[in-house]
Amino acid sequence: MVDLFRIAERMDWHDNAACRELDPDAFFIEHLKDDRYIRALARAKAVCRTCPVREECLDFAVRNNEPAGVWGGLSPRERRRHRRLAGRKAQTPPQRVIAHGTIGGYTTHRRRGEDACQACLDAHAIYQQFRMVTA
Repeated sequence: MVDLFRIAERMDWHDNAACRELDPDAFFIEHLKDDRYIRALARAKAVCRTCPVREECLDFAVRNNEPAGVWGGLSPRERRRHRRLAGRKAQTPPQRVIAHGTIGGYTTHRRRGEDACQACLDAHAIYQQFRMVTA
């Protein structure tokens, strides 16, 4: 069963949109060519930049895979790229667990641009002494 209250709740952002009283054709401009498209796109994005619900608008367009129009300040091509990048971020592997007190732990701290913990600094110092003895 469709919960109309939940659907209406998710659509409340429309009431606050900067474009709510503008002609929708100003945002669905895919039929225009070359310079006319570029100018129309710039005008639509200018409206979006002033919009208080820009994030909600973009989220709606991305979740519903809107194929046309400027939504949340992004064209269809830009939204496809946004979706791809968001998918990549979701797939990034978790950071490695640091094996503190080891050379590998020291190296992981350095790779991350962190200050090494004392246990890793100690392990690195022992490693350096070992290298001096064997050299």
